[in-house]
Amino acid sequence: MSDLPLKTSSRRKPEDERESATELCTLLLREYQKLPKEKKLTSSYRRQFLKLIDSTLWMFSEASGKVHGCRYWTPGAMAAYQKHGRVVRKKDNPSEMLQHEHLTPKRIVISYLLKLENPTVEAVRRILDMYNVGVVVTKAEHVRLDNLMYDDPWDRYRRAGLEWVDLQQP
Repeated sequence: MSDLPLKTSSRRKPEDERESATELCTLLLREYQKLPKEKKLTSSYRRQFLKLIDSTLWMFSEASGKVHGCRYWTPGAMAAYQKHGRVVRKKDNPSEMLQHEHLTPKRIVISYLLKLENPTVEAVRRILDMYNVGVVVTKAEHVRLDNLMYDDPWDRYRRAGLEWVDLQQP
């Protein structure tokens, strides 16, 4: 049985990655707030802004790795990895394919960020630490998750009947 891919790339320093993603996200939010309202409302401007914010969310949640090095895994994802000894590709077995899933849907995380009246690095980081967490799941598990908002971010997994393992816990 293969060990789970817990180590991050030696080239990558996860905390540096999270810090830079947080700072870039904060900068984008501040600049967006400075825009005149009519510019914020144009569909192309808003769409492009949201893509940039979305990119910072990916940078943050994948700081330790998209799959290899990700802190949280479902038991199903762990079993699929151990069964095959590697990340499963779609052609091998679509239901056991591994995905980096966001604990809270990104559109909800973005809505929290946009509600910040005065985005600071600290405020943005609190939101990202709480809601923008990566979890490795199988494709079959991913389709069980809804896209709703919950007070406790892990309730989304509980409601889908999914457990998770924190690989940083002894």
